[in-house]
Amino acid sequence: MRKIFFLFTFIYSTISCWAQSSIPSIDGWKMQEQQGVYNFIPTSNAGKPFIYQLMPLRAVSGDGSAAWFKTIMNQDAQQAGFTQPADDKATINVLQGFYSFTNQVSDKEGKKWLVAYMTYRLEDGKYRLARMVSYPDAAFFKATIQPAIVHFGKVAKGDGVVFKGADNGKGNTAASNESSSDKSTGRSTPRLKAEDFLTDNGLKPAQIKGMIMHLEYTMSGVGGMMVAEYAPYLLLTDGTIYNDPIISPYKFDVAKSRQLEPKKWGTWKEVGKTIVTAWPNKEREKDKAETWEKQWFWARPAAPNEKIKGSYKTISGGGNTAMGGNVMIISATDLTFNEQGQFTKASVGGGSNSGDFGVSSSTYAHKEAAGTYTLNGYSLELKYNNGKVESKSFYFYPDSKEAFGVGSSPYVPKGKKSK
Repeated sequence: MRKIFFLFTFIYSTISCWAQSSIPSIDGWKMQEQQGVYNFIPTSNAGKPFIYQLMPLRAVSGDGSAAWFKTIMNQDAQQAGFTQPADDKATINVLQGFYSFTNQVSDKEGKKWLVAYMTYRLEDGKYRLARMVSYPDAAFFKATIQPAIVHFGKVAKGDGVVFKGADNGKGNTAASNESSSDKSTGRSTPRLKAEDFLTDNGLKPAQIKGMIMHLEYTMSGVGGMMVAEYAPYLLLTDGTIYNDPIISPYKFDVAKSRQLEPKKWGTWKEVGKTIVTAWPNKEREKDKAETWEKQWFWARPAAPNEKIKGSYKTISGGGNTAMGGNVMIISATDLTFNEQGQFTKASVGGGSNSGDFGVSSSTYAHKEAAGTYTLNGYSLELKYNNGKVESKSFYFYPDSKEAFGVGSSPYVPKGKKSK
């Protein structure tokens, strides 16, 4: 798994004046400027701190390499009074001349922060730095960071950065998700989907130990930036573990999955506060065993027929547009639930819901994007008004029920719930 260094840092000092410049604004965010530093703060952040800071162009006092970038990040952290984990093994991510560097650190009072740094270098030797400081919750961070990443890409274009597009190593700017190649035969085979493993005879509750969330760093998020996210794992009482559970475990054909996607299966055991996993089908030897000493937790199941109320958002995707490229893949979804067991679902381009949120009774009657929902344990069943049924895995985060996961996607509140 590719990893990067997430760096937490210090929230900028008091800002005094509103910006009036060529730097573009971000819809729905406050924009302020002081001495050439632009600060952007989302106006709807559910009470959790998040700030995106854009620094002025500066002359490079070094070779502009990844090592140089790491040095200036470490210096910034030290000056801000932050301490990095002693056992951190993450590295800098480099994408077409753009650097991202991230980590979790503690401030002088022991409080943790989540921060991402990004930079690029111009041909004249100058560079521009950006940093995003966030409430230390990966689900919230992933759902909030997208406008900042896209904005940084726009600024890069304005500075004259030329981005030629993502290269997948085969001379293509985008890879197909429709098929995969069988190395033994050279033939293309259909790519498996989560729905291929649906069955009416899935796992029984007694066979499920629980769901674990593990903090991992991956190339995801919109625009091609490395982000931190809590990846879900399904743990069974027989000592086996399944990576990336999408569908409801009660509708999951385990036997078929073990046969057709063996690389997603491993074994697990709990030793004190440590989870030890083994992945015998992984290709690289160093990936076959993992020890999760920190940054993991048990997710919480829903009560039988539990109801939730509010509007929630998630965002995921890929591409390279964050760094000025032309490849963008976005999957952004809003889900709204009410206490009568109804839901609505909207994509990012289809007009999202707000509050509790401005959703009329006619919206819940929409055939294609609304219906009724049922929560039960680690399962969310969505019954659309047109007859379509989706059975997804579901889990609450441990600290509150404001954040939860549906499949592999984290959801956080769009704003404060109405009383």
